[in-house]
Amino acid sequence: MIAIPNSYVAQFFADMADFRPSADTIPPLMEAFRHRNLLPGTFHEMGPFMQAPQVRLRLSSSNNEWMIDFDTLRISIQKNSVKPKGTNMGTPEEFVRDATDFLGRILGLFPKKGNRLSLTTNGLMAEMPGERLQEIYTRVFVPLQFYEEHRPVGWNSRSLARVFQDVAGSQENLNIITIVSRIQGDLKEEGGSVSFDRIQVQFDINTHQSNREPRFDMAHVNAFYPIALRTRGLILSQLTEHLNG
Repeated sequence: MIAIPNSYVAQFFADMADFRPSADTIPPLMEAFRHRNLLPGTFHEMGPFMQAPQVRLRLSSSNNEWMIDFDTLRISIQKNSVKPKGTNMGTPEEFVRDATDFLGRILGLFPKKGNRLSLTTNGLMAEMPGERLQEIYTRVFVPLQFYEEHRPVGWNSRSLARVFQDVAGSQENLNIITIVSRIQGDLKEEGGSVSFDRIQVQFDINTHQSNREPRFDMAHVNAFYPIALRTRGLILSQLTEHLNG
């Protein structure tokens, strides 16, 4: 299972081009998020469809634990690891509860219909001996002869499935993406950092990008995220069992 969560992101895709930093948007949002002490700021968004960077609105906590970005095509709610070993992160279920509340507050003030929904999570599994990490490689891959002789110290496996699912009465084709990697880096600890070599697991569960019809409201938000959490939990359970088998 996940020992160190790194980030959680919930996204509500909608046409937000006209939603810019202004006296009409900032004061009501500050009041709506006063209880979280999220403060307004801006960031520059650049995309292939833009001729020049766009100044967009952001709400964030002082330490960037929470960030709400109002991009041109989506609202992105992100929670980041800001304490050693992700101890501030809580569970994905707690994040979804907060993100759903945030979206409810935003859409209550500025009604929008969405065309996509997504949930992404990123975390590290518990420490394992080097021999165990090498063994896991052969459980994930059928190695080529070269890599049988020279075992990789870094790798990743990406799986994408599509599943039809009823989301509050809307028949949706969901992308279910799981990425399993062996990575190295440094973890923050009290008084410094420590190097790590671990298995990273990333999930990206989202409605298919081909349907651009604005159709999602809070009923769909409330239905989609529990589905995404259940799917994530099922795959993570099976993955843990497979890697430990």
